[in-house]
Amino acid sequence: MSVYGQIGQHNQYPTLTPMRAVDELPGILDNIATDLAAAYSLRKLKGDYTGPLIRLRRASDNAERNFYSQDNDIWIDQTAISNWAGGANLFVVLWYDQSGNEFHALQNVQNKQPRFYNNPTTPFWQGDGSNDILEIQADTRTQLTNNGREASIFLITQATNRSQFTFGAVQDSNRSNRWQAHINWSNNNLYFDPGDCCQSGRNFNNSGTSYTQDKLYTFVRRTNSRIVNVNGVNRMNNAYSSSYAYTATTLFGIGGASGINFQYANNHFMEFIMYHSDVPAATINTLESDMMGYWGL
Repeated sequence: MSVYGQIGQHNQYPTLTPMRAVDELPGILDNIATDLAAAYSLRKLKGDYTGPLIRLRRASDNAERNFYSQDNDIWIDQTAISNWAGGANLFVVLWYDQSGNEFHALQNVQNKQPRFYNNPTTPFWQGDGSNDILEIQADTRTQLTNNGREASIFLITQATNRSQFTFGAVQDSNRSNRWQAHINWSNNNLYFDPGDCCQSGRNFNNSGTSYTQDKLYTFVRRTNSRIVNVNGVNRMNNAYSSSYAYTATTLFGIGGASGINFQYANNHFMEFIMYHSDVPAATINTLESDMMGYWGL
């Protein structure tokens, strides 16, 4: 299948620069890729990955182009992006999966493509909150999660205060059959529904600096519990019935919920790493330490 994508601009941390490599470095996922489902980023995540990081569409003429990491660096080549954009807005067609599974996150419909912001300190893409979404080209139930029960997600984003599905899949019209999160809902709470809606203990208040700073959100659904960390600090660790599981085979959305779509998101997205099942504490600690250090969180 041939797949091809848009861009923009925003400067929220004018003094912050991510910890970029000056020489070619091993990728963070090189030694912790067991059961990896999909991995997307604006940096190279695996040392042997040689493919593009993202495909963008230029609004001025609708031309599309793949962009890679810089030479001798794991960071996306922002100079090449800027030169090619020529001042035009850019939009995301394709966020490439670096896991080796080729579960790319795709949007071929132009008016649903999120905008890419080539911020010199922290580049990101962002949906309009109306209909923008990237869809992972994989079966949510079997390829991205352990039959709708277990999975782990590590996401760099900035919360927004509105009714929205930040990522995931929703199957039925009453929204009960779902695997997704709200970051945040319009009541300032973060919700995590990894299999169904709506067991108790599924939310916590996530206001304050979450609306002004990008943060690392870790979501882990174990067989009998669900965990959420924010910048490495545990905010949720609650019992969850093992009988609840997402049963549909729809795609999985980033920037909204795929399947039956409701409340698209306008969060920032820079990095999204997903494991097919729950991961051990050592993997969580390694990824959180690396992601927070690299992105300066």
